[in-house]
Amino acid sequence: MPTVLSAEAQVGSIVTQHPIAASIFRKHRVDFCCNGRQILATACATLSLEPAALLEEIREAEAREDAPKDQRDWTK
Repeated sequence: MPTVLSAEAQVGSIVTQHPIAASIFRKHRVDFCCNGRQILATACATLSLEPAALLEEIREAEAREDAPKDQRDWTK
Protein backbone atom coordinates (compact mmCIF):
# COMPACT_ATOMS: atom_id res chain seq x y z
CA MET A 1 0.00 0.00 0.00
CA PRO A 2 1.62 3.29 -1.08
CA THR A 3 2.45 5.91 1.48
CA VAL A 4 -0.10 8.68 1.50
CA LEU A 5 1.46 11.74 -0.03
CA SER A 6 1.31 14.22 2.80
CA ALA A 7 3.50 16.81 4.48
CA GLU A 8 3.52 14.56 7.56
CA ALA A 9 5.03 11.55 5.75
CA GLN A 10 8.72 10.71 6.10
CA VAL A 11 10.68 11.65 2.99
CA GLY A 12 12.34 8.23 2.82
CA SER A 13 8.95 6.51 2.88
CA ILE A 14 7.64 8.77 0.15
CA VAL A 15 10.55 7.82 -2.12
CA THR A 16 10.22 4.12 -1.29
CA GLN A 17 6.56 4.07 -2.27
CA HIS A 18 6.71 6.74 -5.00
CA PRO A 19 10.12 6.32 -6.72
CA ILE A 20 9.54 9.28 -9.05
CA ALA A 21 9.80 11.47 -5.92
CA ALA A 22 13.56 10.79 -5.77
CA SER A 23 14.28 12.92 -8.83
CA ILE A 24 12.00 15.68 -7.58
CA PHE A 25 13.60 15.66 -4.13
CA ARG A 26 17.08 15.73 -5.71
CA LYS A 27 16.07 18.70 -7.84
CA HIS A 28 14.98 20.61 -4.74
CA ARG A 29 17.87 19.28 -2.57
CA VAL A 30 15.61 17.40 -0.15
CA ASP A 31 17.79 14.76 1.53
CA PHE A 32 15.78 11.53 1.49
CA CYS A 33 18.75 9.25 2.19
CA CYS A 34 20.58 10.26 5.35
CA ASN A 35 17.59 12.23 6.62
CA GLY A 36 14.96 9.81 5.32
CA ARG A 37 13.11 9.71 8.64
CA GLN A 38 12.52 13.45 8.55
CA ILE A 39 8.96 14.44 7.73
CA LEU A 40 8.43 16.39 4.53
CA ALA A 41 7.13 19.50 6.32
CA THR A 42 10.33 19.75 8.38
CA ALA A 43 12.58 19.15 5.37
CA CYS A 44 10.72 21.82 3.41
CA ALA A 45 10.86 24.34 6.26
CA THR A 46 14.64 23.92 6.41
CA LEU A 47 14.91 24.62 2.67
CA SER A 48 12.19 27.32 2.49
CA LEU A 49 10.03 25.12 0.24
CA GLU A 50 6.28 24.58 0.19
CA PRO A 51 5.37 20.95 0.96
CA ALA A 52 2.14 21.25 -1.05
CA ALA A 53 4.08 22.33 -4.14
CA LEU A 54 6.45 19.34 -3.90
CA LEU A 55 3.55 16.95 -3.35
CA GLU A 56 1.77 18.34 -6.39
CA GLU A 57 4.93 17.98 -8.46
CA ILE A 58 5.14 14.30 -7.41
CA ARG A 59 1.47 13.70 -8.26
CA GLU A 60 1.89 15.35 -11.66
CA ALA A 61 4.99 13.30 -12.44
CA GLU A 62 3.18 10.08 -11.54
CA ALA A 63 0.21 11.04 -13.69
CA ARG A 64 2.24 11.79 -16.81
CA GLU A 65 2.15 9.04 -19.36
CA ASP A 66 5.85 9.39 -20.02
CA ALA A 67 6.78 8.83 -16.37
CA PRO A 68 8.77 5.62 -15.99
CA LYS A 69 6.80 2.83 -14.33
CA ASP A 70 9.26 1.18 -11.97
CA GLN A 71 7.73 -2.11 -10.91
CA ARG A 72 10.34 -3.00 -8.29
CA ASP A 73 9.19 -3.21 -4.70
CA TRP A 74 11.60 -0.88 -2.89
CA THR A 75 10.23 -1.90 0.51
CA LYS A 76 12.06 -5.25 0.30
